[in-house]
Amino acid sequence: MNRPHRPSPTSMLYNALLVLALMLPGLSAGADTVTLNGYQFSNDIVAPPDIQHSALLSSNRYFSTYARVQDFHSEAYGYGAFAGYDVSRVYKQQDLVGGVACSVIFEQGDLPTFLDADGVTLFQFELYSAYYCYARDIDDNIHLLRVDIVPVNPSIPPMSWSYEDLPAGTTTLIYPDEPEDGQEVFGGHIVDAEGTIGNVSNSALIILFDDLPYDYPGPVTEYLLPGSGRFALAHDWDDGVNGFSVDRKPPQRSDEDKDAWEEWRDEHCFISACRR
Repeated sequence: MNRPHRPSPTSMLYNALLVLALMLPGLSAGADTVTLNGYQFSNDIVAPPDIQHSALLSSNRYFSTYARVQDFHSEAYGYGAFAGYDVSRVYKQQDLVGGVACSVIFEQGDLPTFLDADGVTLFQFELYSAYYCYARDIDDNIHLLRVDIVPVNPSIPPMSWSYEDLPAGTTTLIYPDEPEDGQEVFGGHIVDAEGTIGNVSNSALIILFDDLPYDYPGPVTEYLLPGSGRFALAHDWDDGVNGFSVDRKPPQRSDEDKDAWEEWRDEHCFISACRR
């Protein structure tokens, strides 16, 4: 005679847990949260292949174009005395920093420094590679948790920093989702949360990085556009108008017939000192 099949205690427990999980889908949400420097980061997996919540940057308004972090990519080209040089950024991998999942952004470009004989128009450039570890907190702000900048020239020492080096009272926050004028960020502050770039945008985020905790050659002003991220880097040292931008033009240009870059070039450049 056939006996009725009886589920084992193990399978009964498994089925009960499965039903409970279906009834309470949000039970585990936010369970894996890490607090770092007063900010909370969620490491729940939200996108394939195994991209964790804190490593997905697209919920920040300035990087919303990159729904797949693997598609993160940007190019900026030199203008002024930096013409002919460029800076590129791509997604490299995911990494853990302080228990927080980060997107590692690989940057490669040319690092400018003044030539000894000149402090305005003439520069020398050194090829470098850099790795930036960015993480997004639960409020969609982006933080820089580690950076390594390595010049190709072995005579130039590398520049590096980690959240573990953070002095008291400073922050890892670098790209706020809802920035405010004057707000402190990593290595600087917000100059304008609704800035203008010629006729390109009147809602650019403008950040002045003038207090970086590593030995960068000088201050840099970064311009970001909602959605697409970095638009330009301005290295306006000693009243120069030089840097990198998406359209090879200075971001602070005006809509007048003769913009800021044209005026500066006429005042400072002679024969071949500046390249278009």
